Amino acid sequence: MTDGEKLIPINIEEQMKSAYIDYSMSVIVSRALPDVRDGLKPVHRRVLYGMHELGIKATGSYKKSARIVGEVLGKYHPHGDTSVYDSMVRMAQSWSQRYMMVDGQGNFGSVDGDSPAAMRYTEVRMQKISEDMLSDIEKDTVEHRLNFDDTLEEPTVLPTRIPNLLVNGASGIAVGMATNMAPHNLTEVVNGTLAYIENRDIEIDELMQHVKAPDFPTGGIIYGYEGVKDAFHTGRGRIVMRAKAVIEEVKGRECIIVTEIPYQVNKADMIKKTAELVNDKKLEGIANIRDESDRNGMRVVYVLKRDAIPNIVLNKLYKYTALQTSFSVNNIALVNGRPEQLNLKQLIHYFVEHRHEVVVRRTKFELKKAEARAHILEGLIIASDNIDEVIKLIRGSKNGDEEETKMDASLANDSILNLLAKQDSTNNALNNDLMSLDIRNNTLLANMDIRTNPNLTCVLVTDVDAANSNAGFNKDPGTIYSLDCLTTVTAEFSQTLGEDFEANGGNLPKLLVTGTITNATSITVQDITTDVNVVVGEDYTFNNPTVINIPIGVYDGTLNTAIDIPGLAVLDDVDFESRAELNFQLNNFTGDITGFGSVTTTAYNISNDDYTAVVVATDLEASEEGLEVAGFAILLDGAVDSGVTVNVNYTITGSATNAVDYEELSGSVEILEGTNDATITIIPRQDPDVEGTEDLIITLSGGALYRIGDPSEASIEILDNDVAGTPSFILSKNIVATAEPNGSDSFTIVLNQQPATDVVIDIVSDNMGEAITDLSSLTFSNTDWDTPQTVTVIGQDDAVVDGTQNYVLTLSVNPAASDDVFDLVENQTVNGTNTDDEVAGTPGFTLSKNTVATAEPNGSDSFTVVLNTQPTSDVVIDIISNDLGEAIVAPTSLTFSNANWNIPQTLTVTGQDDVIVDGTQNYALTLSINDAASDDAYDALADQTVSGTNADDEVDDSIPEIEQEDIKVFVKNATCKDIDNGEIQVDVFANYTFSVSLNDSNSAGTVTPGNPLILNNLANGPYNVCLSISEFPNWQQCFTSTITNFEDLVADILNVDSAEQSALISLQGSKSYKVNVNDITYNYDFDDISLKTQKIPLESGTNKVTIQGHSDCQGIFSEEITIAAMKYYPNPATEEVSIDGLPINEVLQFKIFSSTGKLVLSDFKETLNGKIRVDLKSLSAGFYFMKLSAKAGFFEYKILKK
Repeated sequence: MTDGEKLIPINIEEQMKSAYIDYSMSVIVSRALPDVRDGLKPVHRRVLYGMHELGIKATGSYKKSARIVGEVLGKYHPHGDTSVYDSMVRMAQSWSQRYMMVDGQGNFGSVDGDSPAAMRYTEVRMQKISEDMLSDIEKDTVEHRLNFDDTLEEPTVLPTRIPNLLVNGASGIAVGMATNMAPHNLTEVVNGTLAYIENRDIEIDELMQHVKAPDFPTGGIIYGYEGVKDAFHTGRGRIVMRAKAVIEEVKGRECIIVTEIPYQVNKADMIKKTAELVNDKKLEGIANIRDESDRNGMRVVYVLKRDAIPNIVLNKLYKYTALQTSFSVNNIALVNGRPEQLNLKQLIHYFVEHRHEVVVRRTKFELKKAEARAHILEGLIIASDNIDEVIKLIRGSKNGDEEETKMDASLANDSILNLLAKQDSTNNALNNDLMSLDIRNNTLLANMDIRTNPNLTCVLVTDVDAANSNAGFNKDPGTIYSLDCLTTVTAEFSQTLGEDFEANGGNLPKLLVTGTITNATSITVQDITTDVNVVVGEDYTFNNPTVINIPIGVYDGTLNTAIDIPGLAVLDDVDFESRAELNFQLNNFTGDITGFGSVTTTAYNISNDDYTAVVVATDLEASEEGLEVAGFAILLDGAVDSGVTVNVNYTITGSATNAVDYEELSGSVEILEGTNDATITIIPRQDPDVEGTEDLIITLSGGALYRIGDPSEASIEILDNDVAGTPSFILSKNIVATAEPNGSDSFTIVLNQQPATDVVIDIVSDNMGEAITDLSSLTFSNTDWDTPQTVTVIGQDDAVVDGTQNYVLTLSVNPAASDDVFDLVENQTVNGTNTDDEVAGTPGFTLSKNTVATAEPNGSDSFTVVLNTQPTSDVVIDIISNDLGEAIVAPTSLTFSNANWNIPQTLTVTGQDDVIVDGTQNYALTLSINDAASDDAYDALADQTVSGTNADDEVDDSIPEIEQEDIKVFVKNATCKDIDNGEIQVDVFANYTFSVSLNDSNSAGTVTPGNPLILNNLANGPYNVCLSISEFPNWQQCFTSTITNFEDLVADILNVDSAEQSALISLQGSKSYKVNVNDITYNYDFDDISLKTQKIPLESGTNKVTIQGHSDCQGIFSEEITIAAMKYYPNPATEEVSIDGLPINEVLQFKIFSSTGKLVLSDFKETLNGKIRVDLKSLSAGFYFMKLSAKAGFFEYKILKK
């Protein structure tokens, strides 16, 4: 250690704790969590700002990624090029960002997990949406801070016009917390934001009418809505996502086609793991998997085996693969620098508040800039009105320096002063204009209403009241003024795609204009239709091209001010035609229009509504015998257009009765998109009646989108199987379905003719482990033979994962107990299925607990072990203690079979005596699968550990080595006089667990290093605090601490400086103070309670000052301080100057100094009604400085004497 250096001892534990907290907050605020206002983390914000500073705009050329990375790394983000480049790459990936912030050129990776190319090979530029996030940043719209080396400034947040946090979401892992926010649709979020602006009290359920659900960039389907509602209401929720899949026939084989996958799923890994499941026979029914994805979109083809059922295979894919996964929403973002969990309404609220602040700051900036140029206008006015004198002065000067010297010398000259005097009226008019501008500014801010055009670039300001006109604002009251849109007028179509039936002809495209039209303006609409299925004049009308003349007015870019396209109409006919597509585009524009919007082409689909429907019988006979079915087919003359469903109505007649002789028919059938037929299946019902053959007639009836063709009627026959005089029994149905456990179904039995004696029917299940019946037999007499009797079938639980099982119930006549006529009746069967309730899980074993506690000697504890799933063979689990000197376990192995796998088995742990004073010792029990003796499915299971402690029974008579500085006992807080709220704090720094007693009473608690003990609710007086350690019964150390009452708060206002707008206050009686000035609180902390002084800021007008000590019982000081708003006039002055707003009836001293600092006038004056007048007659013309001294402070004024 060199001379002058000094070692400062520090507590390493406190230092580590402080360093960890600093590190945690740095990660939370400066790295991992997004800001609620712009939705960006610092690295993403710096990348966009760096591109903005380099001028790499959306309309410019691409630049090398390495150039941007170097710019950001060197100026704003010195944390390595990998973090910067990875962040920029993610903003350029369409499968990662719902709306990309960066437009990339080159290899930026893939949804298969491929890495991007190195930064020296790729190129980037900003997206248009990124420019909107940085719009107006140069107009002081956001705060800036110094960069890492204090040489440059960077924005703390972007003035975004896009609610980016909701639109693109965010994810990040901080210290002790993480965020995972879902992306949403931009249109929905904007609509929700507008709804919130119009009604700040809107409920979250109402906002959900606009913001429906997350909108993931990879598509897919949200499965269930509860997780979405939880996320919107609480900020946390689990959203289940499924891939979008369809079942198609490809080259004679049924295939499952996946075109969209869940968000954040690696497609290549998903296919690989699915193939592994197929190879391991865990997923059956799949013959091949092909990835046919290309630049046109995603397409993964699962080719099925010929005997596979597609829907069952698809459900298994959802169950076992990443085709179904979940997104856990955790909306944590930084609000004023602090992490908070936010619901949907709070996210929108903070964005709107941010936008409001940005617009206010921008407007103030523009106003300030205009005011700063006012002096130039004043000079131009003076020069213009006195052009001869100015020219004469310039011509009389030999050079610029002489001219400047003459002008300085002539400042006091009467001619120049007269010129200045002439401009008093002009200055007053200009001041009035500036005042009007300020009034307009305030009014505009008060009446601000945020609206959005398609590019989110306009802010419209409305409802300027008539009072502003009286103040000099010479616009008509009620006129709409646009701050951002006065120079930009755009036109576009109202939609990219519209559609309707030809009979309706609605939903036609319109023209949307954004901006103000003040001159003759037009735009041309061109028909560019190429569809051969549509003919102008037959299917629609349009004069090509059509020029639209746009009336003068203000257009907000919405349907409220939309313009119809003249002459465009859809014609209705009676011919069947395929869906036809019309196409139009915008071409030339004239007048005030400055450019096109984003929708310059539009398409319109004319859907067919002239289908012809016919009906035919596909099977002519149905029969009660074997319940054989028949059917009808309803056919259209063409396939139904996509997105359309045709409902064909029909009536039912004939001798057969609906819902009696056959299963009930609804009278309507749906023909779905892409098909041209639908089937009506006739399922006969079994009955005991001898009815003969009956007929059923289907006749088509009218409805929407179709006409009735020929044939419009068809019929089938239902054959009876009941023959008079043939003995039998009849079942109401021959199929039942049950479920584990105890799920039931039922059917009825009845005889078809009257017996002479009893008839007994026995019922037997071929699988009692799956299903039983409530009755094993039924008896019919000659009086109740025609009354149906019910049999209930009950599913049985087998505790085995066996899927759906089949069983058969056999019903037979008991010949020994029945009428002889029924002895030869054939047996009948009822087929049943029993649905399993066990879920196939991952092999594993479960412990009842993972910690145990034993004691010397032979103190024991226990826990149980059970398997998670049923094995096919035995599973043996070995148990080993890592310290047999401290604890042993019995038994040392457990065996589970496929019969007792779900019965918990107990392990007992016994503490061992080692006759050593070693205190409480730790040990561990390891449970592992014996691979050689166990079911192979369990071989790969990871070991599990049970942690244990063994308490020592030997007593240590030694004394611990504890220094005086290892224990600290001090009074944390005094107590109030009438309230016992004093506190004593105990801190220890030796590595023991200390028991603490207070005044020799029972234990008041325990204290360990880093976990102080606070003894509270104490009255004033002395206290004896003793500490002991259980391992050292002969050691104890005691401390005496005395709690006193809080001192009364003593505070006062010592001095008020009106010029500085501050006050000096005195504080005494407390170590900490809360000083509240105009609802702003300042906290001050000191080492003792002695007299202190502190300066506090004030404002013009009345200031309410409140001072509190550490506790409310010390009293509260409150006082009001008034700072007068002073003004002086006229200036320039000729004979005297008046000063208003001074203290009343006070003697003030004023001093006047020349421009060189010489005192030229000094005097005392008494204020009259807060006003004084200073005589300037004795002074010559020129500039002077006046200093005014009052009790409230000092004031200085600059005066021009004419």
